[in-house]
This record gives sequence, structure tokens and C-alpha cells, in this order.
Amino acid sequence: MMVRPDVLDHWKTQMLRQLSGQQDVITWLIALWGHCQVRKSCRFRANPKQLAAICRYVGKAAPEEFAKWLIEAGFVDHEKSEYIVHDWEEHNQNLLKCWRIGKMGGRPKTNAGESEYDRCNRLAERVATVRQ
Repeated sequence: MMVRPDVLDHWKTQMLRQLSGQQDVITWLIALWGHCQVRKSCRFRANPKQLAAICRYVGKAAPEEFAKWLIEAGFVDHEKSEYIVHDWEEHNQNLLKCWRIGKMGGRPKTNAGESEYDRCNRLAERVATVRQ
């Protein structure tokens, strides 16, 4: 899971702190992002109470209010009964790429004398072939 170095001071994090009135919002986000990694998906069906449990939220506000904070701060989107963790896939492209390569039997062996550039191109061609 990739966590950006500026997550503590990012405007979304600051907004979540303001909306919730709490400083320990990073715990909620790490739990949410970890849930995505374990499930290998940024989309999941849940109700607000389940979302609060996933994020390990134990505050005084109702789970519906907690979900509203995450949506308003831009960390999650809500479509029908599904939550989508905003930009999780974009921030974890390398992880997703490794999962795709793993489904194909893992990273291919490097050829003696092959440059890193050539190896990356060979891997990219292999991924492109699987996508088709």
C-alpha cells in the first residue's frame, strides 16, 4: 500500500480533521486503505456502520455522520450501496501491476546482461498481452 509522504498535511486530511473535530484521522485512513489492499479492490458494499467498523471509528458521532465526513473530504465516493475509495488504484498502480504479474506466474527471470530498461519493456509487453 502506498501512502503519500504529505498525507499528514494534505488538504483532504486537514478537511477530515475539521469536519470530525478529531486529530487522529490517519488511523481511519490507514485502516480503510488496508481494507482495500486485503480485498484487492477499492470498491466494496457496506452500510455506514460497516464503513465505520472498517475504519475503526469509535467516536461519538453516528456512523452516518462519519461516512458523510469521508465523502465530503473526498476520501470515498458513494454510489448506491457501494463505497469507492477515491484514487486508491491510482496511488497503488505498482501494487496492482504486481498482482497482475503474479496472476501470470510471477516476474519472469532476467536474462544475463539484460538492462533494467529492456526488462521493464518486456514486462510491460507481457502485461499488455494479458489485458487483451
